[in-house]
Amino acid sequence: MAQAQNQQATPAAASASMDAMRVIPLSHAEGSIILTGPHQNMYCTTNCQPVHVQSIDQSMYTFDIKACRIQGCNDQAVSKRPYCLKHCGNRQCEKEGCSKCAQGATRFCIAHGGGRRCTFPGCDKGARDKYFCAAHGGGKRCGQLGCIKSAVGGSPFCTSHGGGRRCKVEGCDKSAQSSTNFCVKHGGGKKCQHDGCEKVARGRTMYCAGHGGGVRCKLEGCNRVAIGKAQLCRAHGGGATSRMKAMHPPYAPY
Repeated sequence: MAQAQNQQATPAAASASMDAMRVIPLSHAEGSIILTGPHQNMYCTTNCQPVHVQSIDQSMYTFDIKACRIQGCNDQAVSKRPYCLKHCGNRQCEKEGCSKCAQGATRFCIAHGGGRRCTFPGCDKGARDKYFCAAHGGGKRCGQLGCIKSAVGGSPFCTSHGGGRRCKVEGCDKSAQSSTNFCVKHGGGKKCQHDGCEKVARGRTMYCAGHGGGVRCKLEGCNRVAIGKAQLCRAHGGGATSRMKAMHPPYAPY
């Protein structure tokens, strides 16, 4: 019987306690912890005693709302990340037909102009570090003594010294091409887009050398395929350094 009376008195006591609470300005509640919720009014706790506090006028405060850092996107960034909901995940390159990931704050992958570019004059390749591409010294170098080429595929060596992915054909130790698991000889690499052609596309182009792909000789009037860094065809001296090395190998002491 006494328990029933106590249970009936509890709601009334709670109501009286709430009515007895004093309404104070927020400036008088220094040192209190503000508890926000879905209700219009807010409450704080001072010395473990609940005190009813007047609502805060949200218009009195300014909030730092950041826009998404993706170029051309003005949507609001979410949480602590600098991207909006659309761009906060792994973003795909917006070039039609490309399935690679967009780089940095750009909308495209490295192959289609996204990400940081090499700062070497006249070079538009993707930077391996903050400033340069692999050809101009950027990124990690090959760990082989005397080799200055770029290390590939997360390995400590360049392609010539065993770095990167190798061809999956048994007994073949050549480098796997592009996103395939095979070397050029065994069908790997990007294929020429010319109808009926099964040859490998050259460089960053969509065609083989016979159908206009790859780098061409830089001499005026010559349309042959360039060989080596000099950008000259074989008839105009391209690849001469490689031929000289083959004819005169470096001296190897006994």
